[in-house]
Amino acid sequence: MNYKVKLGTLVTSLVLSGYITTIPVAHATSYKISPPLITTSRFITSNVGSHEVSVRQGQNKIDLDVSVTKNATASEIQQLLDYNKNNVYNLTIRIPYGTYVLDQELRIYSNTTIIVSTGAKLMKNHQRGAMIANDMSKDNGGYSTTENITIDGGIWDSSMIAGYNKGTESFRFIHATNVTVKNATIRNVPDKSHLITFAGVKNGTIENCILFGYNGETLKEAIQLDIVHDNIIVPSMQSSSILYDDLPCDTIVIKDNLIYNFPRGIGSHTSVQGVFHTNITIENNRLHDISEAAIKVYNYTNTNIKNNIIDRAGVGILVYTTIANEEMNYLPALPSTKKQPLPKNYRIVIEGNTIKNMRQYLEGSTLTWGDGIRVIGSKARPLSNVSIRKNKLTKTARYGIFVEYSPNCYIGSNYITDTYRYAICVHNSNSGNLYWNQISKAGAKNSYYGGIGVSYTQNLKIYSNKINVTAKNGIYLNSTTRNCNVTWNKITGVAAAQAIYADTKDGHTVKNNTPKVKK
Repeated sequence: MNYKVKLGTLVTSLVLSGYITTIPVAHATSYKISPPLITTSRFITSNVGSHEVSVRQGQNKIDLDVSVTKNATASEIQQLLDYNKNNVYNLTIRIPYGTYVLDQELRIYSNTTIIVSTGAKLMKNHQRGAMIANDMSKDNGGYSTTENITIDGGIWDSSMIAGYNKGTESFRFIHATNVTVKNATIRNVPDKSHLITFAGVKNGTIENCILFGYNGETLKEAIQLDIVHDNIIVPSMQSSSILYDDLPCDTIVIKDNLIYNFPRGIGSHTSVQGVFHTNITIENNRLHDISEAAIKVYNYTNTNIKNNIIDRAGVGILVYTTIANEEMNYLPALPSTKKQPLPKNYRIVIEGNTIKNMRQYLEGSTLTWGDGIRVIGSKARPLSNVSIRKNKLTKTARYGIFVEYSPNCYIGSNYITDTYRYAICVHNSNSGNLYWNQISKAGAKNSYYGGIGVSYTQNLKIYSNKINVTAKNGIYLNSTTRNCNVTWNKITGVAAAQAIYADTKDGHTVKNNTPKVKK
């Protein structure tokens, strides 16, 4: 049984099941349909004017599928998005091959999917606002302002405004649940811009996207995870409607993306006291030609960073709880925020990553970074329980792996070669384990660096490492270390007197190493 319903200027054939009596549509006439209705799941489509529309009765909502007119304006696309203003439909909007100049921010509502044909280009031609953002007009805080959003495919390009020196996201999602961005190319933003921002998002996924192109000097992330703190940290065209509540991101998956030619790849550069992003997965991404940090994790817990390939960056993976300019980046919580205590166990896993060609970043007149993996805690906020294992690090301008104020760290089964300074450096990090690492060509020629260097640390276990060809010592524990255990390590390529430096007067246990040297 077929029914024709007028949707503004659209006409569609409906095949409905169940007992729907009215079909409300934004900007449209509602028609009563009397039961009983024939049960079927078939779509019946019709081309009406320049739109193709399909409607069927879903389990909980009406499924509405609309195709955009080729080369439609932003206003015309927004009219179709507005069909779901009142959250009546499971709305799918299809954008065919063509070029679409967007002169306004697109607003997307709950239960909406945008599917963009291969090669279709959406060109941003406005400075204020994102290319697309979720609607915040009914925001009450929390994760449920917008739910169930998918953007699939398309080339989203801001090159028309890239020279304007004006910060803007391409995609911005705030206070949302179940947001997926996939198979999209997002590119060419001006200074002070991100390509994708998730702020206070739960169950978010960014996968199989190509992200590149930044015209500026300010350090920004291609993919940014943020906390909904205020309209400076999380700006929006809709800021007057947003209930700022210090909401972090929870359960985010960023995988299988290609990111390049950007200051930073993935992560965060601001945080709020007592608030932590949690359950973050960053895996199988390829990042290259990143000015500063490829992956920058600031106050995250329960985070897995696995199987990423990073080439030519200032630092490959940076995990930290404290850093310079903290007064600008570590913000007091809002009065209404329920702060979490500092974690005793951050549960950060850095595993299976390939990191090569790390080069120092010139910040003003100072060279900095150049490390493969860097973990930075502080005395006040130690970054406990970080596991760094099975990574391959090649050619770093400074350290291979450097950890500080990271108690109970596990650094094992890493392959590290060709580092300018120590392959592994441990500072102020008690009770950790360094094991089964393979190290070669550690330390620049004629330098005092070597394979493993330790300072201001107690009760560290260093065992079963293979260290070959270092500039100075194979393993060096300076006079600030106490009660470390150095056993079953094999060191070659240096003089026996330089294999291990660990003064047993400081309580160290040094035995069963090759060569059998202790000092």
